[in-house]
Amino acid sequence: MDFLKGLSSSQRSLIRHSAAYRDYTPGTLIFNEGDPAYGLYLIVTGSVEIFKSSRDGETQLAVLSSGETFGEMGLFTSNHMRTAGARTSAESTLYELPANPVEMLKRVGDTEAAFKLVQNLICILANRLRAKDSASARVDSSYRPIATYEMDTSNALETIEKSLPSGFFRRYMVARTYKPGDDICREGDKPEGFWFVHEGCLEVVQGAAGSEVVLNRLVIPTIVGEVGFFTGEKRSATLRVAEPVKATYFSASDFEKLKREDPEEAFRVLFAAAQLTVALIVEREKADHG
Repeated sequence: MDFLKGLSSSQRSLIRHSAAYRDYTPGTLIFNEGDPAYGLYLIVTGSVEIFKSSRDGETQLAVLSSGETFGEMGLFTSNHMRTAGARTSAESTLYELPANPVEMLKRVGDTEAAFKLVQNLICILANRLRAKDSASARVDSSYRPIATYEMDTSNALETIEKSLPSGFFRRYMVARTYKPGDDICREGDKPEGFWFVHEGCLEVVQGAAGSEVVLNRLVIPTIVGEVGFFTGEKRSATLRVAEPVKATYFSASDFEKLKREDPEEAFRVLFAAAQLTVALIVEREKADHG
């Protein structure tokens, strides 16, 4: 289970204590948009449809299959409500955690385990955001975006600013600008920080010099570099500036210093990063589906 990666057997046992396997027939509603978000789910077998409802009917956001999790976004919303509905689309077995596992670990004073769990969930959420980029930012042979977004990111920014310790941006976040052709980070680099990109355009590039391939153009605004930042894995691709970029940068060294000096404050920073990722996914869905 990816979301339990890195946790000890005793920490896993604590989380699993309230968990259960349940079987569902096709078309069973798991939860509705706006329901209280108590826990999360892992699909053992079968598939689950994620959808949003409106006066015009339902819009399908995703169909998830075996091995994927859902319900984690609600753990990081400010009102702890489900951001979409979920129902089975086939005979399914789900592994259900009915309680919020992050709060469960915090209640017993295990900040280290809660920290690791949130890191794992951020990676899952970040991959989901990347997948939306790949599906939405179609490109032609010149890698020019065919579909672009006009998104109001004020809600996302407000979310993280409310969650962060007082004066955090002033003390730790650094405003940076980049010009076309600059590499924000290179494939194989050790992760030294992550960026919240406010304006501009970034290309995801892989391969050695002379044989590089542009894989994608990222939809802005977005977070970049956060997976390596929280996992320690080397950069899997180069991020190259295609159009002038304005970003805010948070360094790994500052984060490690914060973890040593004030673990609780570091946890708040991590939790805010998860909230921001969820807020960006919600804004992306609004832009995709209106």
